[in-house]
Amino acid sequence: MSETELHRHLIESLTRMLKSMHSDMNLIAELQKYPRQPTTPIIEGYRPDVFGQCSIGNQCLIGEAKTTKDALQSSHADSQIGAFLSFLEKQRNPIFFLATPGEHADLARSKLRFFETRYSVNRTRLFVFDSHDVWELVETDGASWLLH
Repeated sequence: MSETELHRHLIESLTRMLKSMHSDMNLIAELQKYPRQPTTPIIEGYRPDVFGQCSIGNQCLIGEAKTTKDALQSSHADSQIGAFLSFLEKQRNPIFFLATPGEHADLARSKLRFFETRYSVNRTRLFVFDSHDVWELVETDGASWLLH
């Protein structure tokens, strides 16, 4: 499977999972299957792979898929994720999902833990989706990851 096909598959899997978790949320995935399909908004110069809003509970959700270790560790990914988290921190009930293949899930969790500190993320709920499982960063006695 090419990186582009893997990226599309990861976005589709993320969107299916999000629809099951947030059935009341209006989700838009950046898949462009046909002309004039709604696209995700540009946020601080970047277009997320998935964007969702829900009037019930005023939730705002951004999902981003990274298919390779290199993509996850790139300066572009750092800038992109930082922009999304900065935007979300200004929203009510913000949620961020980072989707990655299972072999990169540990790196994704480490990256979000780093970003939580770097960007003083206090309000945004942070999740990693590894194509099968959903992990949430929770604050107990220190930060840890809760498997949903």
